[in-house]
Amino acid sequence: MPERFICSRRYLVISNVASLLAITLLLLSINRAPERALTRELRTSSPFRDGVHQPTTQHPIRVQPDVQSESEIGTLVPPPTPQAPLKPRHHLIISVLASAKHIARALAVQATWKDIAARVSGRAEFGWTVDVRFVLGKGALDQIVREHSAVKEEDASSGEVRIKFQADKLPKDFTLDEIPNRMKRKDPTMKPAPIFSGVVEADVEDSEGSAVTNRVMWTWSWMHRTFPTHDFYMKCDDDTFVVVENLIRYLDLQLNSGTDASRGPMYLGRVLKFPYAGGQMLPFASGGAGYLLNRAALDTLTNHPTHPISTCMPSHHAKPYDTNPGEDVAMAFCLTRLGIHPSDVAGMYYAQPEGVIRVSGGGQGFGDERGLETWPISWHWLQQAGRMGEMEWLLYGARVWDGSAESTQTYEVSEL
Repeated sequence: MPERFICSRRYLVISNVASLLAITLLLLSINRAPERALTRELRTSSPFRDGVHQPTTQHPIRVQPDVQSESEIGTLVPPPTPQAPLKPRHHLIISVLASAKHIARALAVQATWKDIAARVSGRAEFGWTVDVRFVLGKGALDQIVREHSAVKEEDASSGEVRIKFQADKLPKDFTLDEIPNRMKRKDPTMKPAPIFSGVVEADVEDSEGSAVTNRVMWTWSWMHRTFPTHDFYMKCDDDTFVVVENLIRYLDLQLNSGTDASRGPMYLGRVLKFPYAGGQMLPFASGGAGYLLNRAALDTLTNHPTHPISTCMPSHHAKPYDTNPGEDVAMAFCLTRLGIHPSDVAGMYYAQPEGVIRVSGGGQGFGDERGLETWPISWHWLQQAGRMGEMEWLLYGARVWDGSAESTQTYEVSEL
């Protein structure tokens, strides 16, 4: 074959390849035109052009994933509408039974878990408001004022009272040990707050025995009158530590389980049994651990036509009981007559932690035989000076190193 013919064929092949490459590049250039236009637009509209923040009033540009034309790229999106803050979904009121004789216990509650309840209340992530009030008997406030040279201030609209103590005349058994460690870290010289707030004086004598039961019944009526639309109501003692976050977590689980607070009465607590006449046993929720009624149960108890709260108990706890019961047993009697029975709540204890550990482990003495729960809700019998502050430190302040780089950051309740 002549050499001229071979060169001609080679030239033709090269020419065809070059043409194909040129066509391919042209097509790619056409397809990338919208992208180049968008790039130019982004460069000129970026608020951080040339590494310096540039003020701009333009809206952000959204790139549609499946665009067909350049006009669909760079669609302007209006700024998002500001969302209103979430309002709490549910409401809880806790009444703490206090007395002039043991006013230091109430002050310890105020310095610890009542303060935590105030920080948790209304937070969107928890979804609850939590009100805490101290209920004292008639004459208790005047006794406190006399014994401690304090000043009483009353809110005429709500009927609630504040007691202002002098810093050097606080109850002698209320020590600096009651001040939470989170506060001591901020100010090691800090003294207890001299104001005792959120106090309600019942129209019942501040004494022991049957008067306590009468005061508790007055308390339930007062809560119903004052907070008629709350979801849950709780009564506990002044030597009870309530882990507020775990309590509302439990109540949330109850409300989300299909048994809504508006569907039927709920009576919740640490269920024990009291010897009933004829060898029977009456289930009741321990007053020391604290017990709760939902709105439906309290409505029933307060407004029942034949067994209202004022007349539901036998006179002075006489028969059908074999022995004189406490206010928690009397409440169970009232509710049982109305067909409302207690449900046991894991995590509520009628003893202090060491009593639970001792008795549940087979030991002897006062304690709760229930084993320790992962989500404790309440502890009782924390009567010694410093126990409330100790419990708060164990629950909120103590830390265990996990092996990571050591941090000097300290935990604060405000970081909940």
